Amino acid sequence: CHSSLYRFQNAMNQLHFQLNMSYSVETTLVEEITAEEAIIKDLEDRINKKHAEYEQRLKECAEAKAEACRQFEMYSAELKELQQLGSSPVTPISMFQSVIKQAAKKGGGSSRQLELLGAVSSSSASLAARRLVAASRTLQACVAKTGQRKLAALQLEQEPPTTTVPPTTIEAHAAT
Repeated sequence: CHSSLYRFQNAMNQLHFQLNMSYSVETTLVEEITAEEAIIKDLEDRINKKHAEYEQRLKECAEAKAEACRQFEMYSAELKELQQLGSSPVTPISMFQSVIKQAAKKGGGSSRQLELLGAVSSSSASLAARRLVAASRTLQACVAKTGQRKLAALQLEQEPPTTTVPPTTIEAHAAT
């Protein structure tokens, strides 16, 4: 009887030890799962934050692209206008001088033409002419820096240039 009791006690101690080991392993696994869930939640938060940041940058890029397209259209129109001025036999200074001459011929009725040129009186007309010449020279310097030959016809001469620039392929196609 005593040996049976001893065997049962030994078996019970062994089961108790295995139960404690199982509980310890279970606790460790629960702690690991909890830690991994926290890591997964943190990674999901990071992914969501990066996705929101991506969406914000995408929106900013779309706005920047739209602005760049608007500026491109505006600058393309300005470039076309400058090319037309450059290929025109009439230079900006000669246009200005013709308006001033007409203003001088008409006398008092030319104040509207002078106002269009930024001059409110005939004395300020010469100042406006100087400003126009300075602006034309600045434009010429800018064109010279870009190295474009198409705008070389933009001259600060009083007489129109004797040579004309042939129309571009687009202008020739539009004329037909």
